[in-house]
Amino acid sequence: MKYGTAFLSLLLVVSSSNAFQQQSIFSKPALLKASCLHATLTTAPAAKNALLITAERIKADQGVLVYDQTSKSDLEQAVAELEAVGSTPTQTDFDTLFQGDWTLLCTTATNNNGIDTSQFSFLTEGPLQQIRQSLNRSLKVVQSIKSTTGGTTVDRVDHVIEYMPPTTLSDVLSNLPDALQSLNLNPLELTKSKVSLVHKADVTSELSTKLTLESIVLNVAGKSQFLDPLGADVLGINIPLVGDFLNAGSFETTYMDESIRISRSKLGGVVDQLRVFVRSNPMAESMKAVEWVEEDVAATDEYPSDVELEQVEWVDDDDGDEPATDDGDDEPAADIEDDFPSDCEN
Repeated sequence: MKYGTAFLSLLLVVSSSNAFQQQSIFSKPALLKASCLHATLTTAPAAKNALLITAERIKADQGVLVYDQTSKSDLEQAVAELEAVGSTPTQTDFDTLFQGDWTLLCTTATNNNGIDTSQFSFLTEGPLQQIRQSLNRSLKVVQSIKSTTGGTTVDRVDHVIEYMPPTTLSDVLSNLPDALQSLNLNPLELTKSKVSLVHKADVTSELSTKLTLESIVLNVAGKSQFLDPLGADVLGINIPLVGDFLNAGSFETTYMDESIRISRSKLGGVVDQLRVFVRSNPMAESMKAVEWVEEDVAATDEYPSDVELEQVEWVDDDDGDEPATDDGDDEPAADIEDDFPSDCEN
């Protein structure tokens, strides 16, 4: 997909930051073994699982922008195998699965061999490695696909770059002198900044998505008195319609299910781009929280507090008649007492 001139500039900044490459955390024998396993994958679930493992490992090691030779090869092979055994997305898939927030795991250019980062060991260890890893932790890229009318027709795609800055120098570098560890890198107490590139979208009959950049929005959130803790838009730029060459592009979705999506595009008509997304699920934690609350309520009902027991009013079932006497069928008194919490027995 092509993000437009402004989005390309932002990606170049991120790409420059990720130039501090680190050697793979996996040994060469492990990588060779993984390649052998790839050759035997014949089902979509197995290929999908292999791709997720590969992409997550690469992202943790290098970030979302991949240009290390070995990592590029691993990613491209894992993607190709899933595309080979998986089903091509249908119109029904687009109607039911396409919309939502998709987090970028990895992206790479497929028509070049990448860089042999093992030749630049001074960039893959020490402070430069720590800086790169800090940037990887702070950056998140999301593609938000939606319908502004609430239907199944997609007409808007936002590319969102989130940055969560470190607070102190010790969040970036280790083994610092005590005097430098608490150096404040974030005096405005910024918690998150977000750049959104808003595109008009059109899903064509070939199931390719055409994009036209319409605006750029900067949103900032923070803890200081100058910032909104929930985030507020502080800058918005409308992009004039200056032609497809400058502010439009497209991408094709080659695989998609409920949790993972693969897209391919040509950047500037020259560079072939491959991207792997996983579906963001902001409701997951909320649903867990609801389940926890329901469990807490159930536990409270089963074991009422002292105050609740004192407020209980016992009522005879016989409407004023003499209370029933023990005829021997009832449970022993000791067993009844055991049904109540121990703190009420006294």
